[in-house]
Amino acid sequence: MRRILALVLFLLAAPAVAQDFQPVTGPCDFDFPRDHAPHPGYKTEWWYYTAALTGPQGERYGMQFTIFRSQLKPDSIEDSWPQESSAWRSNQILFGHAALTDVAKRRHVQAERISRQALNLAGFQAFGQNTSIFLRDWNLDIGPAGHMLNASGSGFAYSLLLTPMSDPAAHGAGGYSRKGVRPESASCYYSIPRMVLTGEIILDGQTIPVTGQAWMDHEFSSAPLEADITGWDWFSLRLSDGSSVMAFFLRQKDGGISPASTASLISPESTVTAVPQRDLALAASGTWTSPRTKARYPSGWKFTGPGFDLVVTPELSDQEMNTPGTTGVNYWEGLVRATGMKDGQPVSGEGYVELTGYDKAFTARY
Repeated sequence: MRRILALVLFLLAAPAVAQDFQPVTGPCDFDFPRDHAPHPGYKTEWWYYTAALTGPQGERYGMQFTIFRSQLKPDSIEDSWPQESSAWRSNQILFGHAALTDVAKRRHVQAERISRQALNLAGFQAFGQNTSIFLRDWNLDIGPAGHMLNASGSGFAYSLLLTPMSDPAAHGAGGYSRKGVRPESASCYYSIPRMVLTGEIILDGQTIPVTGQAWMDHEFSSAPLEADITGWDWFSLRLSDGSSVMAFFLRQKDGGISPASTASLISPESTVTAVPQRDLALAASGTWTSPRTKARYPSGWKFTGPGFDLVVTPELSDQEMNTPGTTGVNYWEGLVRATGMKDGQPVSGEGYVELTGYDKAFTARY
């Protein structure tokens, strides 16, 4: 197992050769529900869900669930492999991260899974309008009734149904989301920023019914981060006026922000207005240092752009994800709230922030 993990981490960090995997170089022309399904041929892919949850007494919780797919070799190389092989052989690795934040009790619990697509340990299939992905005892099922998530870890579990309130919103040019100066430094990327959530969570043996709103991201790519990028600050916010904001700030080695950084202003009808990096400003109002990794993260932000001026505050300082068994990357992924002004009117909001590269430079593929 350690050899498999070492191989996965090596491949995630290794530079890409243009002919190796299918590149993303232009509009992705999404077709749903087809594009909810996996896209073998691209190197890396993930299905990412976060949510702000409310318990029966008004208790506040945050949820994160992500399944990653990593293809080890390009299809052309896989096709040349001998047919006689071990049942353990697979060209796909799946790994996942799950977490719950309990705001009242000031704690953050998490779990991870990893497996190759072999011997019924992990896998995926798409049939009709349905996509099903499983990773050991975790499941993601996407179909006409909604998105079903099931995950568990030490001391926690959840079973949730997420029902989209609007169509998916494609970022960039038809889903072609640039992450660098080269045309192939890009991903196919869409979000469903507003999903009605129902279900239950389990914490320390207690089953708690929850409701709330969730956000879904689906992204696939074959390109590595460009050499001058050390990490990113990513924001997903649902605002009280019905709009949503997605933004990522790619941090450079010289301390600057890559011009490929951008924001998407998403209307209630899923219309996306792209905002270039030059029209955005992000300033941290504080920091938090992890007692485990000693990484120092920004904690609280003033975030401004065309027509909006927001203060974003973590619901809990310690929402660091420690994932030594899968990606080997420590990052901060946490529930936040927002207040401020948009289009001249007061707004509030909630969402998630992801911070990578503060423990060490993050050189994996996006």
